[in-house]
Formats: sequence, structure tokens, C-alpha cells
Amino acid sequence: MAVFFFTFGIYATFWEANSSRQADTPERMITLHKRLITLTAAYLTFLVLTLTGCASINTHREPEPGPQTLEQADSVQVPERLLSQAPGRYHVYVFLNKPATEKYRTEMNHILDTGRVDELGWFENTQLDYYQQLNIQEYPTIIALDNKGVALRTSDVA
Repeated sequence: MAVFFFTFGIYATFWEANSSRQADTPERMITLHKRLITLTAAYLTFLVLTLTGCASINTHREPEPGPQTLEQADSVQVPERLLSQAPGRYHVYVFLNKPATEKYRTEMNHILDTGRVDELGWFENTQLDYYQQLNIQEYPTIIALDNKGVALRTSDVA
């Protein structure tokens, strides 16, 4: 849009300079040159601001760690001892990088108390093998496991 206005302004300035039947007085020529310089400065300012603004926008996002799709979540090798034994029942594990407060545990227990959770486990030691096996890189991460594997995995906890 700015290019259109700039082009129109330049065209109008030259059209006025060339088609005018007025005498080309020095004052008139100075006015036309000032108008041309103003339009050029405005266009260059707009161009610089646009290019620097676009260059500063980070359009590249690093992928979030851990599985991104259900297929990737299914491909994680879950240790058998963590899986639920019964279909339709779940074992839920909360992976933290520091000890949970009692208030946090109580709130999570209340949220996850659906009657379908057989076991709620807490892992607070990032040195455990489970963190590497399940590719835990964000905290807290909550993983719900059924008898087949990962049913839910999230780090989005408010």
C-alpha cells in the first residue's frame, strides 16, 4: 500500500512538473524538489521500518521436547512395571524436578481422582532411569498409562 502511495506521489509530482503551463520559476522547482525529497524519505523510512520489523520476528520455533504426536508417544518404550494391568484403568505418574509441596500433591490427587486411576506415582529425582526412558524434559510432566502404553502425556499444568 505504501508503495502505491509513493509511486502515485512521484507520478503526480512529475506530471505536475511536465504538464504545467506555468513558467518554471525557481520557487516552483524548489517546491517540486522538496515534495520529491519528502516522498522519497517517507518511502525509505517505511521500507527500513518494515524490513527491520520483519527481520526481528522469530518465525522459527524450536520443537518442544518429548513426543509431538500420538505415534511418537506410542513409540516411547514404557517399562512394563509402570503399565496398568487392566484395560480401561490407568496408572498416572507426575514427574517433577524438585519435591512437591503437600498442597500441590493434594490438588493433583483431587484433579486425578476419577475412579479410573489405580495408581498415582510421584517421581522427584531427575536421575532416575524413567526420566530418560520416557524422555522427560519439561516439568511437571504428567503421564497416564493404560495397559498398552502412553494414553496421555502433558506438561501443560496451570
